[in-house]
Amino acid sequence: MSRFARPLGRPTLFVVALAYFSLLAVLLVLWHMSPGLVLILTMGGIGLMTIMFRPYWGLHVFVFVLFFELAAALEEGLTAMQGIGVVLFLGWLLSAAVRRKSPIRLDALTILGLLYVAWCAATLPSALDVDVGLTRLISFGQLVVASLMFASVVDDRDKARGIFLAIVSWTFVTTCVALGKYYLGLTPGAVGPVGNRNLLAIYINCATVCAYLLYQTTPQKRGRILLALSLPVFFLGLGLTFSRTGLIVQALVLALVWIRVVRERGFLMLAGSAVTLCLITLLMPTDFYKRVSTIVPTIERQQDTFGVRMRLWNVGIRMIQERPVFGVGPGNFSIGAQRYIHGDIRLVGLSAHNAYVEVAAETGLVGAGLFVGILLAAVAQTRRALRAARSVGAKDMEMFAIMNEIALLALAVHALTGGIEILKYLWLLVGMSFALGRIALSLSEKARPPARAISREHEGAWTLAPGDSQ
Repeated sequence: MSRFARPLGRPTLFVVALAYFSLLAVLLVLWHMSPGLVLILTMGGIGLMTIMFRPYWGLHVFVFVLFFELAAALEEGLTAMQGIGVVLFLGWLLSAAVRRKSPIRLDALTILGLLYVAWCAATLPSALDVDVGLTRLISFGQLVVASLMFASVVDDRDKARGIFLAIVSWTFVTTCVALGKYYLGLTPGAVGPVGNRNLLAIYINCATVCAYLLYQTTPQKRGRILLALSLPVFFLGLGLTFSRTGLIVQALVLALVWIRVVRERGFLMLAGSAVTLCLITLLMPTDFYKRVSTIVPTIERQQDTFGVRMRLWNVGIRMIQERPVFGVGPGNFSIGAQRYIHGDIRLVGLSAHNAYVEVAAETGLVGAGLFVGILLAAVAQTRRALRAARSVGAKDMEMFAIMNEIALLALAVHALTGGIEILKYLWLLVGMSFALGRIALSLSEKARPPARAISREHEGAWTLAPGDSQ
């Protein structure tokens, strides 16, 4: 920011803030607006000013609301994330304007994200229900913006660590609430504020990865103890969600994480968590064992919910075959499925329960290709960050890249039996992948020896003497 902008910016912001709150006073006193609405607008204005100067705080608000948005609806049809998201977005843009720095870089995330949204818009004219398609298009636009926001604001290692710690912390709180409700008999399984056991299983699996690998890079003894103590809660919470997909993904996640822990010689952590996991498994209720025992038979016989999903996938494949280019329109899978379910009421109103099939059925093979391209680009960024971190010996950045990569892999596997394309958590991790790639690249550039300075230093030593030229 220039010297001229600094003295001018603060008085301008003060005048804008004064005018805003004066307008609120007029609305309350003269127009008799609801005090509740005025309070919401007041808090929104304060939040906007705060995020303008501290956009990183806005990311923490995003992570917090991510876990509690369904439990904190502002009004019917409006969640807390939708209301707060506007403030976060405007604060992020105003912060960039004040700093006179573009918040967006022309990289793979920006290009693929914009192309994906543009293609979804191109499929609207052929959508079965244009209103539903428009709503889903707006959702995708918001998700891409959220991903770009994380990629631009998280610009150093401390901020990256803070986001991953926030994920572990709020997942721990959410899991404790879910366990409390389960043991009090308020819910048949652990769901917590997120309201869905499969969604809670996704959060727990990703937080488990973060807890394990943050433990490897946390120097403070107290922090390491807290991270280790969170794992039994996550193991118990995941088991009591009774999510079969969650259990399968956890087995994959633990295998990948434990390999990394062994490489870091964290044998004590590995042994302790393995013993804890075995003890928790032995103490599980009978319903857990009944649920686990149905995994293989359900897959083999295509029964129960897996059988329903198989029929939905077949419906999606037929939709792709009939409309391979533009699909049936964003968010229109359940509408388009009506002509293929042949009166099976169990399939009415359901999504495809497979993100790849659903995206291909709704936006065609082009849309599916762009969606998969975004995921692959995110993984490529984590690999890039991993290589750069290893080259400069930044162990914490190496762990951040690994945990983000494994979390993305967990979500990619979850996508085989559930819809993750509109999951905010996915786009958060995509944004973090590009943020880690930029941070690691910056570290490697700083560690690189200045070639020009070296060449100038030795320039005189290589100058020929007058007699040498002959």
